[in-house]
Amino acid sequence: MLPSILKQFSKQMSHVSVRVEIVKSNEIAKSIHSGQSHVGLSKIEPVYPTF
Repeated sequence: MLPSILKQFSKQMSHVSVRVEIVKSNEIAKSIHSGQSHVGLSKIEPVYPTF
C-alpha cells in the first residue's frame, strides 16, 4: 500500500523529497526533534522526554 501511495505522491509533488527509513520508534522521535525529519510513522508511542 505505501509504495503505491508514495509513487502517486511523488508524481504529484515532484518538488518534495521523500525518504523512507525503517528505524525504532525512539529514533523517529529523535529525528523529528532534531529537525532531521518532518514526519514519522510508528505503531507505538515513542518514549522521548520532550514529546
